[in-house]
Amino acid sequence: MRRFIVLSFAALFVFSLFSCQAGGGKSASSDASLSSLIVSFNGSPLALAPAFSAETYAYSATAAYNAGSVKVSAAAADGGARVSGTGAVSLALGANALSLVVTAEDGKTSLTYTIEVSRPEWHVYIDGGVWAAKGKYEYQQPVYWKDGLINYLPLNEGYLSGGLGGIAVSASGDIYVAGNQQGTLVGYWKNSAFHQLPAGSGYSSLTPSDIAIASNGDIWLVGYGKTTTSTDYVYWKNEEGPTPLTGSPANANVISADHAGNVYIVGTIGSGAAGKPYVWVNGGEPKALPIGDTYTNGNAHRIGMDSSGEFFACGQVWSATASVPAFWNTTAGVWQAPSPLSTAGLDPSSFSINMLDLAFASDDTPSFVALVRPASGALFTSLYRWAGASGAPAAMGSVNGATALLVTDSAAAFDGDDRIVVAGSAGTDQPNGRNTWPITDGVPISWTNGEPASLQTDASYPFGWARSIAVGP
Repeated sequence: MRRFIVLSFAALFVFSLFSCQAGGGKSASSDASLSSLIVSFNGSPLALAPAFSAETYAYSATAAYNAGSVKVSAAAADGGARVSGTGAVSLALGANALSLVVTAEDGKTSLTYTIEVSRPEWHVYIDGGVWAAKGKYEYQQPVYWKDGLINYLPLNEGYLSGGLGGIAVSASGDIYVAGNQQGTLVGYWKNSAFHQLPAGSGYSSLTPSDIAIASNGDIWLVGYGKTTTSTDYVYWKNEEGPTPLTGSPANANVISADHAGNVYIVGTIGSGAAGKPYVWVNGGEPKALPIGDTYTNGNAHRIGMDSSGEFFACGQVWSATASVPAFWNTTAGVWQAPSPLSTAGLDPSSFSINMLDLAFASDDTPSFVALVRPASGALFTSLYRWAGASGAPAAMGSVNGATALLVTDSAAAFDGDDRIVVAGSAGTDQPNGRNTWPITDGVPISWTNGEPASLQTDASYPFGWARSIAVGP
């Protein structure tokens, strides 16, 4: 009996040893599925269609036109599985096929997940006006340029001229150009068809200055109306308006939309040295932009939003002894004190700096654009850009040497290849004095990364100006 027990324990020991050497009784997993899959641009996930499921292996998504690359992140359901194909992936225009291969722990089982990411084609749209002869700017023909090629906007019967007030492009590619016809017929062109808006009462003329398409589809315009005694800054929302902005602003010409259906109008209350910058949200009560402790006054000229939903505004701030270009930005939706821009090489006592616009690269880095002229000079002759909030001003390029000039409400935007584009005009004849419209012999021009290129004109309308920019499908 004792011998049988000893032999039984010996047999059990040998069997256990064999089992451990064979893998401890646990076979390698054959699970090659994913537990998560995210495709993102600038930290924001793209919407997958259909929604992710471990048992669904083919997806589609649409990226922004300026998404030169996306980040693919994925996790395997089993900790022993390996995933290949994650990380940064470059996108071309059109359809891009992305694949992830999950190899199970057993080294034999694998699954492939595919995502077709579409990056829309993009175009640069610029609005402006052209006229037939030097000094005949009051008879300007409204136009817009698509990738530099001119498109004439029709005038209603009996109207001889039109003014432009901003351009916007919807996600579906509809082109909106705000403007008026001879100062009295106000509205916007949608895909070249004019849509008239109410003119209100008491205004001798109405001039839209900007347009925005809210994320909920509402169409907003901002501009000004002249009465016999004053100038009112007003807005339209769809078919409603013109509604005067509260606070009697000295200017309020620019509007921008966020991701939640809201719009923001930026401007200044108080004239000249007494001015202070304000923002109106959805046409409500004005909200003061902070001035901080160093400065007493300022103005805000442009406003824009980055892809994360934070806003920036640019303009000037000043004290009794100094005036400098500056910008404001929001943090978690709260406006911060102004941040002065560098004036390295541009001593404000020797140069006049007129902020034009701001724009965001695909990684949300802001750029600021301004016209600069010697304090003793008659015309703004140089175009400067600040790349990033702490960047130094750098000359972008010129046209006609020292006689180059841009009208003051020119605009900037980044195209789909992350190149900054600035619209304006160049000329020498400015009868109303420096820093004023018109330049009667101006020619419409765009600058791309500082390199100038003439926008298309023809023999009937050789003169003109380029005013604002939109980039989209």
